[in-house]
Amino acid sequence: MKNCLICEQSVGAYHKILEITDYAGTQNFSIMECPACRILKTDPIPDDLGTLYEDSAFDKPQGEFHHFLKGILIRREIKRIVTATHSKGFLDMGSGHGNFSENLHKLGYSAVATDSHLQRPYYIRSIPQIPYKHFDYNKMLIEDPACVQNRTVVLRHVLEHIRDPKAFLQKFISWGAAYFYIAVPNAQSLERLIFREHNAFWHPPFHIWHYHKASMEKLLNSSGLEVIRSGHDTIPSVLLQLDFYTKRKKSPPWVRNMLFNPVANLCAMPLNILFPNNVLWVIARVK
Repeated sequence: MKNCLICEQSVGAYHKILEITDYAGTQNFSIMECPACRILKTDPIPDDLGTLYEDSAFDKPQGEFHHFLKGILIRREIKRIVTATHSKGFLDMGSGHGNFSENLHKLGYSAVATDSHLQRPYYIRSIPQIPYKHFDYNKMLIEDPACVQNRTVVLRHVLEHIRDPKAFLQKFISWGAAYFYIAVPNAQSLERLIFREHNAFWHPPFHIWHYHKASMEKLLNSSGLEVIRSGHDTIPSVLLQLDFYTKRKKSPPWVRNMLFNPVANLCAMPLNILFPNNVLWVIARVK
């Protein structure tokens, strides 16, 4: 008998609901469900999570148009957080390319960026006012714990990657975090229902946990946090889903060439309204 890491209830076994493969189609994984809180998790979990992200090139630029559009979405998220928390200081955890920290700085807020890479993210290279701190995901240790004090910890597409999310959150609470802003793929989105095992957001072994609103709230409450606001966002994903689906189905090259080109990308944009609410976001404060 084991206690679920999310709801802490004793469960005999998680139920297997799906068999999936990684993007390359070379390794099989199971999607397991807790019978108590209905959280979904990927099994097995890799022993060393750090090696999964060694090839991520966050020290190189994105396309200019992509960077521009991402900035618009990020500024909307910043307004959402500030409206709910009145925060002026942020810790951008899992900062990636540094887009979120870059926009925080441009809007006049104090930002600290942190991730597992040793190099500074590309979009904050020329902004020395933004400190960059190294984070070890395996040991759950940050280079300077004092930098967390009284800040809002931003976890945008981070918590689904963490082996023990409760211990992870409580680390930041112990370091003095005031609020958390969390965004993760929504496990109850229409895409999951339609594409099932071919849904790209399962993304094994990178995505370990698959949250919906109820399981997220249980995790936060048991971690010492109180949800003050939550909702859903919709991010463009139609071509991502088709890419994963056609690759799994071993479609001929001409099909993939027809689907994945600049014209098809532009035509597919309106189709994203058919798959709303594929991201869950939550703002929580320390109790």
